[in-house]
Amino acid sequence: MLIPRYSLRTTLIGVTICAVFFLIAGEALRGHEWAVVITITVVSILGMFAVHASLYLLASYFGKIIGAPLSPARTNQGGMQTSSDKRFPPTLDDTPENS
Repeated sequence: MLIPRYSLRTTLIGVTICAVFFLIAGEALRGHEWAVVITITVVSILGMFAVHASLYLLASYFGKIIGAPLSPARTNQGGMQTSSDKRFPPTLDDTPENS
């Protein structure tokens, strides 16, 4: 789940942050140097996240195409899990002796 507790409060906080950003961007268009610096910084950080996300998606897509093996996941007890969690709850066949 991307946003597990999405609510009206979360929406209002997001709208407020966007309103403040666009207020500063408007001041940047009027020629205030401090607002130009803040606007360029925020846009640069968002652009960096967009490039990072697109490269991750590209790498995972190519990984699926060539069939790269998935690395095992760590469990909360410190062990390694190599099988998927598609069968939940575990059956008797999932015991370590049967693996």
